[in-house]
Amino acid sequence: MKRWVAILAAVALLFGAAGAGLVAVLALRGTDRSALDASPVPSDLDPRLAPAGLEAYYSQELAWERCGDHECATLKVPMDYSAPRRGDVSIAVLRVRALGDPIASMVVNPGGPGGSGTDYAKNASFAFSKELRRHVDVVGFDPRGTGRSTAIDCVNDDELDVYVAQDPTPSTPAEVLRARSLSMQFGAGCAALSGDLVDHVSTIEAARDMDVLRASLEESRLTYFGASYGTKLGATYAELFPQRVGRLVLDGGVDVTLDSQTMSVEQARGFETALRAYVSHCVAATERCFLGSDVDEGVATVRQILDDIEAEPLQVGDRTLTGGLAFYGAVTPLYVSNYWPMLSTALRTAQAGNGTALLALADTYTGREESGFRDN
Repeated sequence: MKRWVAILAAVALLFGAAGAGLVAVLALRGTDRSALDASPVPSDLDPRLAPAGLEAYYSQELAWERCGDHECATLKVPMDYSAPRRGDVSIAVLRVRALGDPIASMVVNPGGPGGSGTDYAKNASFAFSKELRRHVDVVGFDPRGTGRSTAIDCVNDDELDVYVAQDPTPSTPAEVLRARSLSMQFGAGCAALSGDLVDHVSTIEAARDMDVLRASLEESRLTYFGASYGTKLGATYAELFPQRVGRLVLDGGVDVTLDSQTMSVEQARGFETALRAYVSHCVAATERCFLGSDVDEGVATVRQILDDIEAEPLQVGDRTLTGGLAFYGAVTPLYVSNYWPMLSTALRTAQAGNGTALLALADTYTGREESGFRDN
């Protein structure tokens, strides 16, 4: 059990807190670029030089405090960059000091959208090489609307349990109607519980927040590592602040020209490729793969396991492993081949009627702890 806890903690680096997938529609939606255009940066690259009206934000000093083995601070940014007087948003920041003399602060984002950059930085020893960490301070932040920053709230924990447990691939009119109803309820809850902030959780605004963070770190140019959706965030930053770009690593490039529907189809194809690779490895690496004797048979077996759970959910203590949760549990280990043994364990035990492992993987994906969803 202890081994599973340690492994799941590592897997969690790939995913955000409960808000990660759920705020995606907010983080990716369009924002008026004319209202958010950044002022040009003169060639002297004063780290604190600010766009007009934002001087107070760009000149702030971060008050670092110890938080466990690391340092934490809170950054203030305007909720609405086109009208800074409308109020502030708090951005949670965590710094892991370099092992040697740092040459820069490297800001990191794990994707999501909405993944916790503070958790990502906290686990820098897992995510980044020792050689890199010798030369940079790793700095993570929770994007606005998520995690420990000023967060979007949409539904209570019980309603969120229902939302994430729903069938992710509704195929009947009744399932489509239910999915639409839950989505409408979720969206209405965001507007009702989160006020004006719900209109200001976008990729562009998160990129602008990164520039305020860069200034507060007293860096003339941004050093940045972004994975998955963090690729889009980094590319957006480069578009808005080309003269502030230092070393940017965009790991897992996202085609920013794609609309959300096309992007979802492309992601589904990626999962299909990963699933077939996983099954192929099982067939090749074991004398008798429990999924079948070839890739097509193995993929069909995985599909059957998920279909069986959708038809007859598995009881796990006082919770239920639904088809939707089983789906999230199955895709979680597909992100990294090192986690394929966990997927085999989860699928094999689910096939035997025990959904514990598959539910644990689903909880990792959605950011749910045993007592409920993580507090902001």
